[in-house]
Amino acid sequence: MRRPRTLLLPAATMVITLGTGLLPALAQPAVDHTPADAVDERTCIRTIEGVDWFFDPCVVPDEPLPPDVRTGIEEDRQARCGPTSAPSTTPPAVALTATPSASSTATVAPTSIPTSTGSAGPGPSGSVDPSASAVSPSPCPVTPSPTVPASGPPSSPGTTTSATPPTTAAPSSSTVPPSATVPPSASVPPSATVPPSSSAPPSTAPPSSTVPPSATVPPSGSPSPPAGGCAATGGTAPTDSRLTEAEKDRLCPPNRNPAAPAVLVATGDSVTSAHIQAKHHHEPKKCAVNQNTQADQRGLPGNDMTSSYAGRYVTTLNQDVVEYYNFARTGMGTGDILGAPATYRDACENLWSRTSPPIALAEAAVAKAKQDRRKAYFVTTGGINNTNWTQVAQGIAMCGMAELMRTEMVKYFIRNNLPLNAVMRWYDTTGKQIGRDDVIKGGACQVVLQENVNAGNEKEVTVDRLRFVVPAFDGPANYAKITADANAITTRMVRAGADKVVWMGYYDITPAKVALGSFAQTYVQNTKLPDPVKGALPNIPDVEVDLVTQPAWKTQVQTWTKDVNNAIRASILPADPIVRFQPAPALTSDKIQKKLIGGCPHPNLPGHDELAKALDAAIKA
Repeated sequence: MRRPRTLLLPAATMVITLGTGLLPALAQPAVDHTPADAVDERTCIRTIEGVDWFFDPCVVPDEPLPPDVRTGIEEDRQARCGPTSAPSTTPPAVALTATPSASSTATVAPTSIPTSTGSAGPGPSGSVDPSASAVSPSPCPVTPSPTVPASGPPSSPGTTTSATPPTTAAPSSSTVPPSATVPPSASVPPSATVPPSSSAPPSTAPPSSTVPPSATVPPSGSPSPPAGGCAATGGTAPTDSRLTEAEKDRLCPPNRNPAAPAVLVATGDSVTSAHIQAKHHHEPKKCAVNQNTQADQRGLPGNDMTSSYAGRYVTTLNQDVVEYYNFARTGMGTGDILGAPATYRDACENLWSRTSPPIALAEAAVAKAKQDRRKAYFVTTGGINNTNWTQVAQGIAMCGMAELMRTEMVKYFIRNNLPLNAVMRWYDTTGKQIGRDDVIKGGACQVVLQENVNAGNEKEVTVDRLRFVVPAFDGPANYAKITADANAITTRMVRAGADKVVWMGYYDITPAKVALGSFAQTYVQNTKLPDPVKGALPNIPDVEVDLVTQPAWKTQVQTWTKDVNNAIRASILPADPIVRFQPAPALTSDKIQKKLIGGCPHPNLPGHDELAKALDAAIKA
C-alpha cells in the first residue's frame, strides 16, 4: 500500500498577477494521491511505485517507458528497499555512474540498473519484466524498515500513459536556430539537379472555398495593414487563375507611383511570416489564446506579414514596391513551400486554405509582375522545420529553466521549513546518468523532489519527478532534402522570371533571453504541477536569463545552425548573379523576443528591421 503524503505548505494565500487576470491561491490543502500507476489524463502526471512523475512532453499512450524513467524507478526502489536480495538473471544493460550534476545536493549510489532494450521495465526483484512497458511496483513498503518483506502482491502494473501526445502533424513555430563555427565534416550534400517547374506534383487538395480560413480577430495593438492600392497601380488583367488565390496574401502600399515599380514575393517559415508573440504560453499550438500571438488583416495568428522583415522592407526601405505578397506560414518546411495542400495546418493550426502550394502562387505573382513590366523580387526562409529543431530547442530551454527553478525551490522549502529537497539529474537516451553538458546530444533532465522520512533526516524518499526531454537532433538526416528543396525553389523562381532570388540564412539564437519569472507563472497557470512546485515557482524573480544556458549547449546550437545554413547554401551556384544566400545579421538579445513557448527565439520588431536591412543589401548586391 502506498503511504499517504501530507505536505505542510504555508497557510498564506498566494496571488499571482498575470496580465490583467489573477491566479487564485496556489497553497493547496494536503491531498492523497491516486493509486499506484494511475494516470492523470489531463496533466501528464503518472503515479508509478508511489512516486508522481510529471512528463513534459507527455508520454504517448501505450508507449514503452523511456530508459531514464526506468532508471529513475529503480533508483527510487533501491532508496526505499536497499539492494535487492535476489540477483538478477538478466545482465545489466546500463551502468549507472555516481556522477550527479554539480547542482545536485543528494548522492546517488553507484549501481547496475537492469533495463531492457525493448519495452520492458525492471521488475520487483530487479529482473526485466517482459510485459510491455509496465513496471511492477516494489513489494517493499515505502517507509523504510530494517527488513524488506519478501512477499505480498504487487500493485497493478498499469500501462496507460498520460494525456494528449505531442502532435507531429505540423512543425512548431518556435524556430530559428543559431550560427557559429562549422564542424570540419562535409555533411552538406552537393546541389541537386532540379526538374522544370512543370514536374512538381500538382496539388490535389479541394478548392479553398471548401476550407474557410481562420476567422481569428487580429490582436489589439497590432500594426494596421496599409490601405489597398493595387487597383491604382495599373497593370494587365490577370489571366492566371492562381492569381485569384495569391491576392488573398497580397498588400499594396498606398500612394505610390514610382518610375520603376517593383513587386516583392515571399515564402517561408515563421521568420518570414513573422511569429510575433505578446505573452508567454505553454501549449505551442494555442497561438490564439488570449490574443497572445499577433495576426494581420488575414486573421491568422502567428503570421503577421506587416511586421515581417519583408513587410518592413516594403514599408521603410523600398518605395518602388507597389505589390507585396507573403505566402509564408509559421512552421513550414521546404517541402510545405513546394507542396502544401489546402488542408495543411501551420504551427498555429491555421489552414493553408489555398488551391495551390506557396511556390505555385509565388510563380504566378512573379510572372504577372514581369508581364506588367515590373521588377520582381523573391525572398524566402526555410529548412529548420525539416528537422526536429523546435523540439530540441524547447527541451534545452526547459532543462535550463528547470535547473534555475530547482534553486528557487530549495530556497522556498528552507524558507517555509518544509521537509523537502530538490536535486537535478541528467540522463542520455539509454537511461545512463550523464553530465549536464552532454544532454544536448539527446536525453532528458529530471528535477527530483525528495521528502525526509523522519525527524532524524536519516533518509530521503523521492515523492515527485519532473521530466523534460531533449531529443537527439536529426538535422544531418535531413540536410540532403534541404539542399534539394532549396535548389528546386530557387530554380523555379528564376524560371518564373524573378530579377533577384534571396534566401535568408538563419541567425544565431544563443544571445536570446527569457523573462523567467513571468514564464514560471504562466507555466503554473497552464500545467498541473506537484503542490510544492506550484508554491515555489511564483517566487522566482522576473529576471532575464539565457534561453540556452550552458556554454557547451551554445557551441552545439551554433554549429547546428551553421550546418543548416550550409545545406541551403550548397544549393546555390556561387557565381549565380540572380540567386543569393544572404547571411543573417547578428541579432543581440534586445532584437529577439523573450516570450516562451513559441515566441523566443523569433525576432521582435527591431529584429525584423535588422533582417529587412539584410534583405535590402541582398537585393542591391
